[in-house]
Amino acid sequence: MERTVLKWLSGVIGLLVIVMLFFFSQSMPSQTSGRKSFEEWMTVSMPRPIKEMISGFSLADRNVTRHFMTTAATGKGMPGFNKTLSNKPNSTKGAVDKERAKAKAKAAAKAKNEKAWAEYRAREQAFRARIIAESEKYRKSLIEEANKQMQQDYEEYSEAFKKKQEKKTAGGNSKEETPKEEEMDPAAWKSLVLSQPNSENIQKMLKAFHEGKLDAQTYFEIVETLVRDNNEDRRKMGMWAMTSTFHAQAFTLASHLVVETTGETQTKLKDYMYGYNRSQTLSHLDQVLRGPDMVAAAAAADVITRAVEKLRAGQSPITTERRSNRAVAQGQVLTLESYQRFVPTLQWLSANQGNTLSQWAQNILSQLRTTTTPA
Repeated sequence: MERTVLKWLSGVIGLLVIVMLFFFSQSMPSQTSGRKSFEEWMTVSMPRPIKEMISGFSLADRNVTRHFMTTAATGKGMPGFNKTLSNKPNSTKGAVDKERAKAKAKAAAKAKNEKAWAEYRAREQAFRARIIAESEKYRKSLIEEANKQMQQDYEEYSEAFKKKQEKKTAGGNSKEETPKEEEMDPAAWKSLVLSQPNSENIQKMLKAFHEGKLDAQTYFEIVETLVRDNNEDRRKMGMWAMTSTFHAQAFTLASHLVVETTGETQTKLKDYMYGYNRSQTLSHLDQVLRGPDMVAAAAAADVITRAVEKLRAGQSPITTERRSNRAVAQGQVLTLESYQRFVPTLQWLSANQGNTLSQWAQNILSQLRTTTTPA
């Protein structure tokens, strides 16, 4: 069986060889017919693109990105790579990117501005809250102290008056003597002025205060009581007594009263406080700035700032009515040089970072150092 298969396969293979030789002989070129030789027939070459195919191929409107790889020997690459090459610039994409960059920068600037304003408003509100809290605390302490002192003075005065009456009843001098001003104690002054706050008694109190016969504490307690009174006439007498004198303690009291009052009284208090911008009263503002009362210190800072801004603008910090010829002759007209007296205090305030007036002091110092008085 196996022999039969082998014989059949041998026959098939032989037949195929004969067929191939037949076709090969028919296709073999001859020298007389001009057909190709066997070597030429067996030569094979790759197809070449025709000219029309080459002209139809182009990189136009295509972006070709070349990636740069460093060599192992030098660790450096060849120049000209790592760039995106474009046969035709894409102007639309560049314009869109530019607009996006502008919008992004604008949004960032807006956010930064809003954040700065929010921080400023927060600081301003915190400062106002501290001012109001300090004002209320100071007002309550003054009222409590004044009530306590007035009660004590009243008891002492009543006791002295009672003894005098007993002495008179026992056979003493029947002629009642009115005490002289220099003999009046604080309780007597309070009893006299608060019971009869007329122009005569106010003038007596002013004279005693300026002559040193009445202490500042008693004087300003009487003034504050009258200014806080609901009666308009008594309130006017108190304002007269306050605005008739310039004193660090008077400015401090006015800085608290101006927050609590309204209308005409508040306007007069503001004018009175601004009136400290005079050569002979600047020392009181300096004293207030160094004091512990932050309400009064902030008010003094505001008064000084307004005056300096007017001088920088070439204006006088005081009204025309107050600029008399006598004041000019005595050299009392203020200039920016007049405010150089505040430099030590401003330096002290600016160095104290915990003080709420630190930044204000730095700004005023800068203005005083870089600006001269206008002619």
